Amino acid sequence: MGVTLIALSSSGGKPEKPNSSTPQNTGLIGETGMDKLNRFECLKGETKQIILRGVEDGFSAANDETIAKTDLHTFMQDRFGRKGAVGIDRSYDDSRLDQVLLDEIEIPSRTAQGLIVVRIQERMKLRNDTITIGDIINKSRDGHAHVETFARITNGLPSAWREEGELIFANLKDLTFATGVIDNGTSYPRTHANLLELIQSAETSQSVEFAISEDTMVDFVGVAACLRPEERKGTTFLTSLSPLDKSLLRLKCEKEDGTSHCNPYNGDTSCAAELPVACIKSGQRYKMPDNATDLITKSSWTGSEIKFTPTVRGSSLKTQNSAHALCQSTFGPDWRTLNIHDGSMIDVILAKGGTPEHSKVWVDSPMEPYGNCWALNASIDVRTVP
Repeated sequence: MGVTLIALSSSGGKPEKPNSSTPQNTGLIGETGMDKLNRFECLKGETKQIILRGVEDGFSAANDETIAKTDLHTFMQDRFGRKGAVGIDRSYDDSRLDQVLLDEIEIPSRTAQGLIVVRIQERMKLRNDTITIGDIINKSRDGHAHVETFARITNGLPSAWREEGELIFANLKDLTFATGVIDNGTSYPRTHANLLELIQSAETSQSVEFAISEDTMVDFVGVAACLRPEERKGTTFLTSLSPLDKSLLRLKCEKEDGTSHCNPYNGDTSCAAELPVACIKSGQRYKMPDNATDLITKSSWTGSEIKFTPTVRGSSLKTQNSAHALCQSTFGPDWRTLNIHDGSMIDVILAKGGTPEHSKVWVDSPMEPYGNCWALNASIDVRTVP
């Protein structure tokens, strides 16, 4: 069975309608694995993809969920070396004993974070079966595979996996690898610390291998992957003199026709562009203009002064602090990068200042990890396992 993708917008959009090869989860009681994948939240600016192997259908045998043979099957057959003892031909919803399920799931390297969910039924009471995930073929050489027994998950022992009924699930970054690989008595450090790092190391996507042994039925495996934007962009505002007072600067997110120009969540302008950085003087409070009577003008008034640096390529500013440092080196120690919240309204900023030479300038989107060409000084990541 092929991989099914369901794309979600990061701003809370609804899932696209599953294609016709994905039956609905009728007959399942309680929260399903798909429910858990759908509830996993991505940050603003990220796009969510749900990637599936098998179909969550309550272990129904009605669907053909045969797994095509790959190099992983050849490798595992050679590794077992015990003809007839343990098979490697388990498919999804297969109830036979002594059969290992082997499969792969393709995950984009732009994944910033993700959740993996598996629905299982163990056929034996010993609970000594395992799930191995990562680069299994090269595990002995590189160590990039995470191994866990279902007994540890069930008994509440320290584990990256959690269990709810028939579901086990984990964050990709929590599926850590051993700190080193021992080969012929020599220890070698592994390159990647966890499954997420392995995925991100690929050029475009990583084929993640998994093996589930050997008396355990598997209904489906799904991953909710939060993808970074394909291109890094920065947030810009449009500049003009205020129609209220030509001695005032007005910076806006909207164009004159009222349509939106800026995007503070994942940027609006390529970081290859060369634009001035808008800078504001801290601690300065000018009196609000006497003729500022409307709410928009009052709310957008900063009480300060704005100046613009010489043009700079957005990608040359690596962090928020480097953008602030550019303002300080250009205008003095009391200056910093203007951010979109410096006016009480997010889309209009009004301040003292001279005639702008450029119609568009870099501004800081201070809380959004994908809103700037530069990285945030503090990491913003509020994801949790649902």
